[in-house]
Amino acid sequence: MNLSQVIHNPEMLKAFYSESPSLDRITLHRLTLDRNSLTISFDVLDFPDKKPKKWHPDFNTAQITITFWGINNKIDIKGFCDIIQGKLIINKHSEIMIDFEFEGSDVKIQGSCQVVRLEKIEGYINTELNSIQPTSAPPVG
Repeated sequence: MNLSQVIHNPEMLKAFYSESPSLDRITLHRLTLDRNSLTISFDVLDFPDKKPKKWHPDFNTAQITITFWGINNKIDIKGFCDIIQGKLIINKHSEIMIDFEFEGSDVKIQGSCQVVRLEKIEGYINTELNSIQPTSAPPVG
């Protein structure tokens, strides 16, 4: 499923993207565990086609923050490294049962929750962009 099909507030995503960004190759920046939720922030390779006017013209990367609310039973986190790249899969089984899994070469995160909420989309100048983007990709911007 794409991100707009599983988040509680797809209108926020649609304000930035005509089509949902791919989660097949993301770079995880932040992971926060709270009492009943997991929040992650990650870069996507797809830059918004509806870039906000307030964003600096040199921004070349979008960072998305989502929260998995109502964590059910358990969450598994295995491994750690300084650059965490991988694929995020989110499957909605019903209105209150959503599974999620992030798998990278050194890190794996999986669990289930009741709601996935898009918290924010931010732009920034990524000086390491060439190290995460395939060399055959066209320049962003």
